[in-house]
Amino acid sequence: MALLPTREKGSLTYKGNSHLYDQIILTQNFLQQYGNNFRFNRAVIFDLKQVKVAEGPYEGHPFKTYAGPNYLGGMSNHFPVYSTFRVIT
Repeated sequence: MALLPTREKGSLTYKGNSHLYDQIILTQNFLQQYGNNFRFNRAVIFDLKQVKVAEGPYEGHPFKTYAGPNYLGGMSNHFPVYSTFRVIT
C-alpha cells in the first residue's frame, strides 16, 4: 500500500484544514490479473497553481466551480488525485 503525505497536503480543505478525502484503490488482482506488465509507481494530488485560488482568504484552496448558487468558474472543490504506473520489460 502506498500512502500520500497527508500531513503536508490534502485533496480538499474544510474550515482551513487540509483533508485527504479522495482515494484511489487498486488490488493486486487488478494490476496483474491478465499478466500485464504494469506496476504501481506513485499516487499524486494534482494541486498545481492553475487549480488553486490565487488570492484572498481562500488562497491555496481548490478553485471551486460553484459557491452556493454562484458560478465561480473553477474546476472542483477537491484537487484531483491520480496514480502513475511503470511498465516492467
